[in-house]
Amino acid sequence: MHSLNTFLSFVMSPAGIVLLTVAIILGVVVWRSLAVQAEQRLLSEKLDEALQNQAQQLEVQNQTMSRLAGHVSKLGDMITEHGATFDSMREDILRLTDDVRGEVGTSKAIEMARKGASADAIMKATKLSAGDVDAIVRFHGK
Repeated sequence: MHSLNTFLSFVMSPAGIVLLTVAIILGVVVWRSLAVQAEQRLLSEKLDEALQNQAQQLEVQNQTMSRLAGHVSKLGDMITEHGATFDSMREDILRLTDDVRGEVGTSKAIEMARKGASADAIMKATKLSAGDVDAIVRFHGK
C-alpha cells in the first residue's frame, strides 16, 4: 500500500502532472501520426490506381495513333496515285485538244484554200506550218 501511496502522491505532484500530460500528448501525437499514415497510404493506393489507368489509356492512344498513322500513310499513297492519274489525264486532254485544234485548223485551211486564199493568209488564220499549208493549197486550192 505504501508504494501505491507513493505513486499517487507522485502523480498528484507537479512533476507527475507534467509527466502524465507529456504521456497523453505523446499518445495523441502517435495516434494522429498513425491516422495520417493510414490516410497517406490510402491516397498512395488511389494515386497508383490512377497512374495505372493513365498508363492503360496512354497505351490505347498510342495504338490508335499508330493505326491512324497507317491510314494517313495509305491516304498519302492514294493521293500520290490519283495525282499521277490526273497528270496523265491532263496530258491526254492536252494532246486531244491539240489534235482537235489541228483538225479544226486543217479543215479551216482546206476551206480557205478552196475559196482561193493565199498560203500566207491561211498560215496566219490557222497557225499551221508552212509545209502543211503548202500541201493543202497544192491539193485543195484553185
